[in-house]
Parts: sequence; structure tokens; C-alpha cells
Amino acid sequence: MFYLKNHEIDKNRYNKCISESITPRVYAYAWYLDAICDGRWDVIVNDDYSVVFPLPYAYKFGLLRYINPPPFVQQLGVFSSKIDADTIRRCFDALPHNFIILRQYFNSSNILAKPYKTYINYQLPLLDYGLICSNYNKDLKNNLKKINFDKVIIDTDADIDLTIQNFKNSYPTINDNRYSLFKTAALQAIKLSHGFNYGFYLDSQPLAFTFFLKNHYYIHYMMPGPTLLGRKHSIIQSILDYVIKINCGKSLILDFEGSSIPNVAQLYKKYNPQSEPYFLKHLYPI
Repeated sequence: MFYLKNHEIDKNRYNKCISESITPRVYAYAWYLDAICDGRWDVIVNDDYSVVFPLPYAYKFGLLRYINPPPFVQQLGVFSSKIDADTIRRCFDALPHNFIILRQYFNSSNILAKPYKTYINYQLPLLDYGLICSNYNKDLKNNLKKINFDKVIIDTDADIDLTIQNFKNSYPTINDNRYSLFKTAALQAIKLSHGFNYGFYLDSQPLAFTFFLKNHYYIHYMMPGPTLLGRKHSIIQSILDYVIKINCGKSLILDFEGSSIPNVAQLYKKYNPQSEPYFLKHLYPI
């Protein structure tokens, strides 16, 4: 294993490793990290790029570098088609010594030595829609009746700025620069057919705007942007049901992207998803 700076990475081989890995998260692709990290990420890699360990970093006081996961990237860590404890150890051994702190969320396929903190993510395999919706909880089934979704107009090419602005209204604490980087990443995803941004309207009134990432394996629910009218109609619950319905039978998994926020986690649980652990670990150079 060895350490490469961003400009030294063979991005095609790197992306191939992500695509063929056990957990091919869309936000781990080089084009997404280049955008969301503003080019500030390096990698631990082996000789044939069958193992990659992306390292997004930032600066303290404009000088001291530290590894820290950026917003809109839930899980990174080590990616490979085959991972064991020795692979993880060799990646850690290759970490550079010029970072003051190494803090990372590791994906569910990573086998870590303690200590680490466990988080729960929720995922739903999109197999048979009839079976899936029969397992929705009672509250979700009732909320889906709040609006006749057949009357909702769907804009499949909605303005990403509308999604971001409505999301910002709900989560105002994220740095505005991060939204600018997310916009670049989202537009690149859409260009590469790895992202879609929807707008939903009822009688010409906006209900919500939502952005998803997608590849051959996952649909990541990245950014919800409901309006006040949409909240009244519990529109996000209907939107998730819609995305589930149109993607069933395509061998995809809907990744709800969390959440550690209790009321958001309760929303996702209404769909009867599978829980998936992922891990936060602090590492310090020796």
C-alpha cells in the first residue's frame, strides 16, 4: 500500500475499484470527491488499484492538514471487492504522517479494530413493490393518503438551486461554501447520469425538490427540499414511495443516508428498511 496525492491518482482505475467494490457508494467516485472536496483528497492504494482508501482533507489555520469527512459524504473508508482485517491494517500502516488528525467514517464492509463509534444507516432493496408497500407502517400508509399523487406534476429536470435553497431552510448550519461545492458535484452527477433532481408541483404550487445519486447498485437519497405546502401534505414520504415504485425490479438498493437524527430515523423506519452499521474512527499518525 502507498500514498498518492490527488494529481498522482489514476482516476479511471480508482473509479473502477469503487464500481467493483463490495459497497460501491456513488459519492466515493473520483468525480464526486473532486467536486465536493474541491480537489482536496488523496488516496491510499495498492499496486493494481484493487484496494483504495480515499482521504478527504482540510486545513486548520491555513497550514495544518487534517482528514475529516465533508458534508454530503456519509461513508468512505476502504473500498475493494474483498476486504479483511489485514487489508485494513495495511491501509492504516500506509497513512501519511503529515496530518494532525485523522477522523473518518468507514463503510459497512470495513473490519475495524476498536475503539470506534457505530452509526446506523437504513437501506431498502428494491425488489417487489407490492411486498415493500405492504410492509409500510400504518402511519406511512395514512400519510400517503394526504395527497393524490396522481395529480402531482413531476419535473424531472428541476433546478438544483431550488433543491439547495429549500434544504438550506431546514439545515441552515452548514457552511454556504459547502452548498456551492455540492451544487458542482450534483451537476456533474446529473451530467454523468449518476444523479437526478426532481421538482414536485400541485396546481402549479411547488411541494418539494429532491436530489438523488445513482449507480448500478445504489440510489442515495441525498437532499430533500420540501416547501411549507409540501410539509403540510407529508410530501417527502410520498416522494420516497414514488422513487421506490419506479425503481423496483432493477436490482437497486435505496440508501436513505442515515440518520442519527431521531425524528429522521423514525421517518425512514416507516418503510421497514434494513439497518446497516457504519463506523466513525479517529486515527492519529504514529
